[in-house]
Amino acid sequence: MSIDYSYHNQDRLRRAKSWLQQADKQESDEAAFLFYWIAFNAAYGRVERQDENEKRLFAKFSRQIVFCDEEKIKTALNSIYSEIRKLTQNRHTYEPFWRAIRGDKIKSRYEETNWKTHLKKTNKKLQTNWSRDSKNDKGHQQGIIGVIREALIRIYTLRNQLIHGGTTFGSASLGDEQLVIGRKIMEAILPPIIEIIGQDIERQPDTNKWGTVAYPRYKNHPISNIPIYHAINPAESESKDPPH
Repeated sequence: MSIDYSYHNQDRLRRAKSWLQQADKQESDEAAFLFYWIAFNAAYGRVERQDENEKRLFAKFSRQIVFCDEEKIKTALNSIYSEIRKLTQNRHTYEPFWRAIRGDKIKSRYEETNWKTHLKKTNKKLQTNWSRDSKNDKGHQQGIIGVIREALIRIYTLRNQLIHGGTTFGSASLGDEQLVIGRKIMEAILPPIIEIIGQDIERQPDTNKWGTVAYPRYKNHPISNIPIYHAINPAESESKDPPH
């Protein structure tokens, strides 16, 4: 069965914009960060192979976004780079630190070295990527990709702490500082990301560049003309529509 990507692209864009609008209205850093993350997840999330981890997905997404509009991403990163540096220098947003704290088994060669040593190497690479971009040399595009990818990886660790109850609500939390920083970064980079995706979809509504969403609309979708609620429970009212 062929895939009508226009449906997936519509879902992706509408959902991302709706959560972004709500995120901008939130007063608490926790609520704003979570809403920004949902907006981002709606924008980048796609059905992939089961062996695809988040780091690979972030790398792939970062390349796509930068290739679409390098200048727009560069401008956004430039406006918030000092906050990105603060976030990446914070060990609490570095997953290998937590693996060491928990005593997790080593999963890859990446974690065989001391986490402090690796954190320094990672941050040095980040600075090299940013300097490469600033000098506008031959590898400047890869530099931008490297910066946004690393920022997303650290924000993902922050997201995990919040979603899994690994932090206390409010200013009493020991993680309050990095949460504030994470909110600022998402607030700066998410609008241009969603705008870039929207412009790309506008140029080619049925593009497959952004993949398929995991939870597409069901009602009136090409895959079926049977509303899902009716399929599950025919006795339910016909006026009840599935969420989308």
